[in-house]
Amino acid sequence: MKTSCATTIIAITLLLFSNAIQSQTIDPKLNQMELDMQFIGKWKAEAGRDTIIIIECKSACNGVETLYKTETRGKVLFEEKSLLGYDKKTGKLIECSVDNKSPDIGVYVAWFTSGNKMEEILLEDLPNADKASSKTSFEFISPDVFETTYTENNKVTEKHTFNREK
Repeated sequence: MKTSCATTIIAITLLLFSNAIQSQTIDPKLNQMELDMQFIGKWKAEAGRDTIIIIECKSACNGVETLYKTETRGKVLFEEKSLLGYDKKTGKLIECSVDNKSPDIGVYVAWFTSGNKMEEILLEDLPNADKASSKTSFEFISPDVFETTYTENNKVTEKHTFNREK
């Protein structure tokens, strides 16, 4: 009699605790646009001898407008302007960009995988995101520092550390 009562109590306890444990392992939905606001401001990274990368992000309507420049000794080598916003259909951030090196428009999709990590790929690669040939990963080390890692064909091609300009 005592054994069946103890077994019942253990079974009920396990059921109660298993529901609590399961609810904690489900990741809450990340507010993609709110997390993207971490980029608002001016950022700078060293990119080789006498070369810097400057990123300026500002809030624009319900999105983020970005100006990205690579300069060597004050001369602009590359410049890109983009607009990013949240797409409810995909649950991801969509970015459209134009630059001074290509007549084509770049369309990208990005998403935060955690509060401080974001992935970005070409929109055309979204159906097979895990097989995307190129990817940019962003990781906030602190509110004033983030790192980017550029990958082509599963090989890291560039890494930069950006510091917020005050």
